[in-house]
Amino acid sequence: MIVLDLVMLFSAAAFLYFIVWKRIIKMYYVYWFYRRQGIPCVGFPLPVIGNMLTFLKVRRMQNHYSKTPLEDYFTYAFGPGKLPPVFLDMRDPRGILVVTDPKYMEDLYIFKNKFFDKADKERRTY
Repeated sequence: MIVLDLVMLFSAAAFLYFIVWKRIIKMYYVYWFYRRQGIPCVGFPLPVIGNMLTFLKVRRMQNHYSKTPLEDYFTYAFGPGKLPPVFLDMRDPRGILVVTDPKYMEDLYIFKNKFFDKADKERRTY
């Protein structure tokens, strides 16, 4: 009986760790980290779900003549023609750094390419 209580207590603690640390505290730390560097964000993220409500709102407004969902989402967030060269998207708790300027992309892929092989996030870049 004591073992079962310990297992239940451990599983509850692990669940709370996952929700509180990984999905709330870490998400706001990433948001604060990039905002302190002057990188704009799509919007202030809500706990656990981030900016998914805004994305779903834009997705519902789409029609046959719309652009891709992400293009409409970014245009909705920043306004038409006001897309910054680098910004943060908080649909994921880890944050997604979006680079839209070709000059920055050239610098990243040509001059700083040795760092892409080492970072886990950049290995999945297509």
